[in-house]
Amino acid sequence: MDRDNSGFGEPSTERLINNKRRVRKHGEVFTPSHIVKKMLDVPSISEACEDLTATFFEPGAGEGAFLVEVLKRKLRTVEKHGSMLQFRT
Repeated sequence: MDRDNSGFGEPSTERLINNKRRVRKHGEVFTPSHIVKKMLDVPSISEACEDLTATFFEPGAGEGAFLVEVLKRKLRTVEKHGSMLQFRT
């Protein structure tokens, strides 16, 4: 798939693996990045992505699509707010 799914006007080089045998044998299902982003845009989850003390658990990490996107969002929060951040203890 070579479409712009990034939401940032950048061409996507994401290549989805669609292999029914692997799905049946291993339960392996890859979530496209544009779907990951939409799911993380749910208000309560989006808020947690900006909370630097919030943790996430992805039991079927695979390639880590969700964890990578969560980390990107947390890093954007740090870049945006920099020294104004206060951590809860």
